[in-house]
Amino acid sequence: MYQQGQESSPLACIHLKDELTTSPLILSSGQSNIWNMPHGNGTLTCDKGQILGQFEVEGAQYIFVGKLSTFTQSFSVTSADVSLESVDQLQLQPEDFEEIPIEKDCFQLRLMNGVAITGGFDMPFTEAEVKKGVAGGVGKWMKL
Repeated sequence: MYQQGQESSPLACIHLKDELTTSPLILSSGQSNIWNMPHGNGTLTCDKGQILGQFEVEGAQYIFVGKLSTFTQSFSVTSADVSLESVDQLQLQPEDFEEIPIEKDCFQLRLMNGVAITGGFDMPFTEAEVKKGVAGGVGKWMKL
């Protein structure tokens, strides 16, 4: 599969299918390198279904505003992560997000364009609150 090569920089060279790289991993099928994909972190709060997130992505500040259509409990996530393939996905126009089951202690919001916001709730929900169902809605990004 792969062989450890000689070190020529702080990253070790890796041979993968006869390709030499200093990246941690190059996928031979041409897919993106998950270690080089943009990502960010920040905070996310929800008050009665109104979502506000503040994130730093690739050194730039972004705000995410949205509305949950079916879950109106308030919550906060002080350590939220954003996963995406390109900062171009942080579009100004509204973007729907998939309906997701509400978990007791973690949050995972997936926009239809592939952006995901995840994190653990500061205060876990009770079993009764979790049984209230699924969260879907719409949101959009703004770059500061």
